[in-house]
Amino acid sequence: MVEYTVGGRCVPPDQAAFAAKDTLRVNTMDIDRILESMSEEERAEIICGEANGRTRAVRVLPSLKIEYDGFKRSGGASFPSAVAIACGFDADLAYAVGKEEGKECCACGVHLTARVPRLSAPKTDCGDRYRYLSESEKLTHELSRAFADGVQSTGVGANVRFDGEADELCLALEGCKAKALTLGKDKFALAATARKHGYTGAILSVRGDIDDRAQALKCGIDLSVESGFDEPTCLSNALGRGDITQKDVDESARRVLALIDETYDDHEFDLDGEERRRKAVSFAAECAVLVKNDGILPLSGDGVTVCEKGAAGFFTSGEEGGEEKRDSLIDAFKADRRVKLVRGYEEGEDFSEEALEATYPDEPIVVVLGAYEADCPFLKRDTALPEEQLVLVERLADSGRGVVAVVVGGGSVDLKRVSVANAVIFAPYLGDGAGEALKRIICGEVSPCGRLCEDFVSLNGEEREVVYPFGHGLTYGQFVYGEPKAVSSGITLEIRNDGRYSAAEVVQVYDSGSRLVAYEKVRLRAGQSRSVTLKVDPSDLKGRLFMGASRLDLKYEISLSENEEEENSSVSENKTENLSENETRGQNDEPNLYSVLSDICETTGGKKLLRRIKKLALSGVDGDEKRAERLTEAAKKLPVYKLVNLSAGELDFKFAESCLAKKESLVESILKQFKPQDK
Repeated sequence: MVEYTVGGRCVPPDQAAFAAKDTLRVNTMDIDRILESMSEEERAEIICGEANGRTRAVRVLPSLKIEYDGFKRSGGASFPSAVAIACGFDADLAYAVGKEEGKECCACGVHLTARVPRLSAPKTDCGDRYRYLSESEKLTHELSRAFADGVQSTGVGANVRFDGEADELCLALEGCKAKALTLGKDKFALAATARKHGYTGAILSVRGDIDDRAQALKCGIDLSVESGFDEPTCLSNALGRGDITQKDVDESARRVLALIDETYDDHEFDLDGEERRRKAVSFAAECAVLVKNDGILPLSGDGVTVCEKGAAGFFTSGEEGGEEKRDSLIDAFKADRRVKLVRGYEEGEDFSEEALEATYPDEPIVVVLGAYEADCPFLKRDTALPEEQLVLVERLADSGRGVVAVVVGGGSVDLKRVSVANAVIFAPYLGDGAGEALKRIICGEVSPCGRLCEDFVSLNGEEREVVYPFGHGLTYGQFVYGEPKAVSSGITLEIRNDGRYSAAEVVQVYDSGSRLVAYEKVRLRAGQSRSVTLKVDPSDLKGRLFMGASRLDLKYEISLSENEEEENSSVSENKTENLSENETRGQNDEPNLYSVLSDICETTGGKKLLRRIKKLALSGVDGDEKRAERLTEAAKKLPVYKLVNLSAGELDFKFAESCLAKKESLVESILKQFKPQDK
C-alpha cells in the first residue's frame, strides 16, 4: 500500500489521522509516491481551484488558502503599499514589510499571498498603480525579490504577478524565489518563457482569466484560483478528446503538490498590536518624500494650523482599492494642543476665504491634498488634483502664509501648481502609520528620506514636462560627496553629513541612457562621514556613469581609479591605434542629456542648441559680444543636462531633448563625403 509521509512518519492514505491533528508538514511530502497513488481524475482535480480561494482538498491532501486580487482580509494592520516601498529605495525595508505581511498571513490562516508588489514596471495612469513599484527595472526587481523573501521567511508563500513583456520577465526572474507566479489572460504565453528561464515554481491564473482550462494548461498554467466553473470535468473531457495529455496534467499536479508541501502549515502568530503600530509608523516615515522645502521645515514655534475637512477622508492604504480609510491623516495632529483646525475645502467647494480669515499670517498651515475617490484597477488614473485644492494652496501662498502641502496618491501627481507652497511632501499610500509619520517629519522628530520612484510630470495637452524627476527627494541633512571612483568591486566614495540632523541619503548612479544602475541608502548622524561602495555590474563600468541627487541632477561623472585607468587606457590604445582623430571622435554614444555640448555641436540639433546658448549669453551680458563668446566657450565644456539646470528656466528638457533627437540630414551626410580637396 502506498503511504503518505506525515509528521515524520508514514501512514496509509485512508488513515483518519489526516483529517485530525496530524497534518502535513513543510517539506516532508513524498511527492512522487503521492502522485503515483492518485487517480487521473484526482490529478486533474488538484490543479483546479475552488470558488472560495482554496485549492481542492483531494482525499487527505490539505487545502491551501490563497489570497488573490479582491480577497478580503478582516482586521490586521495596513503597511506601506508597493509604490510607497519603492519610494523607500531600500531592499532591507522591503524585506521587513514583507515579513510583517507574512506574519499577518499566518495569523489569518493564509498560505499563499498575492499582496506582493508586481514584478513589472507600471504605467503612470493605470488604476492600480499603487500595486507596482517603480519605472526602474533595477529598483522594481530588487525590491520585489526582497519583499517576497520577507514574506517567505515566515513560511507563507509569495505569489507575484507579472504584466510586462517577455524580455522584462527574463530579467525579473533572475534571483526570484517566489513560490508562485501569476499571469493574466493575455500573458499565458509567458509561462513557457518562465520555464525556459529556469523558473520552477507554480504558475497561476486568477478568476475571470481562464475561459478554457484545458487551453490554459497547454499554455503552462498549473493552477486556477477562485474558479466558478467545473474545471475538472473540462480537463477530463479534453483528455478524452486528446486535446491535452496526461503528462501535461501530471507535470502541473507535481508543481501544485510541491506548492502545498512548501507553504502549508498551521502557523500560530500572536500579533502584538502596539509593536505593529510602531513598525507601521517607522515604515511610513521611510517612504514619505520631501520634494520641496524652502527652509520652512521642520516647523518651529508654538502654533500650526491644519486644514481639516477634506483631509479627514483620505486613504492611507491603496490595498484593494483603498476602501478602508482606517486612521485619518490628521488624527495625529488633532491630539496636539498647539494645532488649530480650519476648513479649507470639500469636494467641489472652495473655503479658502474662510481659511484665510481663520488663520494668522505668521503661522504655518498644513494642507493635505489628494483624490477623493479610491484608486480603481479598471479605470484610468487621473494625475491632476481637484481644482478647489489647488486654489486653496495658491491663495494661501499668495497671502504670504507658510504653506506645507502634503499630497496623497498612488503614483505620479501633477505638482506644478502645488509647487507655490513653501514645502511639498508626497505621501504615497503609507499605511496605518501615515498620520503619525507625517507629523514627526513636519515637526522635525525624524528626517524624511524617501525618493520619487518615477518622474512626476505636468501634462499640458500633448506636452509632458518633468516637474520633479525620478530619484528626487530632500532631507534635513546636508550631505557632501567625495570624488567617486570606479574600482573592481563597483564604485566607492566618501560621504559626509554636514547638517544638524541625522538623516539618510540615497546615493544614485546612472548610465548615459538615464538608467539607474546602482543605489545605496546611507544613514549618517550629524557630522558623521563614511566610505560607501556601490555594487555595479562590470558591463556598466565600461561606459560613462554619473552620480547625483536624481535622474536629472547628476553632478559627478565617475572617474576610474589609477589601476582601472591604466587598464582601460591600454585597451583603448589597442583599439584606436589605427584610427584618425575624427574617426575616434565618431565612436561616441548617440547624443543624450549627458553629452558634452562641444561633442555634439556639429550635429543639426547641436547647432540649434548652441545658437540658443549664444543668444542667452548675449542677453545675459547686455550685448557684450566678447563676454558672450567667453561664456559660450565655457558652456560648450558642460553636459547638456547641466546647461538646462543652470539656465534658470530659459532652457527646458523638452527643448534639449528635441535638439538631441535631430540627426544629420541625408544632404549633410552626402556633402561631408565630398568635401573639396585642398589645392
